Amino acid sequence: MRGYVNRVFDRIEDAETRRAAYVHSYGVSQCCVLLALKRGLDPELAAVIGLLHDIYSYKTGLTALHSENGADMVRVVFKRDLRDLFSEDEQTIIKSAIYHHSDKGHVHDEYDELLKDSDVLFLLSFRTSYDAIRAQRLL
Repeated sequence: MRGYVNRVFDRIEDAETRRAAYVHSYGVSQCCVLLALKRGLDPELAAVIGLLHDIYSYKTGLTALHSENGADMVRVVFKRDLRDLFSEDEQTIIKSAIYHHSDKGHVHDEYDELLKDSDVLFLLSFRTSYDAIRAQRLL
């Protein structure tokens, strides 16, 4: 799983963008694990959700509709690169969390909310004041 993510990130030509991909995705993944433990959810599944949540943006360089397109991309990845790693139920949870993670104005299922909260928490705790201001608007 991490091998797939790292291969995607390693193909990013711009060094700063590549670094940001690693820092953000692995940071959100760690936040997902911590919140999953606190909320009684599966920390391994949460880690995967955090790692994959922005994979579409980093693979394509496109940010418009990245949540929706990311969920669709991951659906294909589950049939190829990550085949047989996750049950159908786990795949559904992962795709749903990715699909809904930009929709911070609505409440969805527990893993969707876990990812939303982790994404905001990471932005609040790291990088620039711009990120902190952006994250505060999302709360």
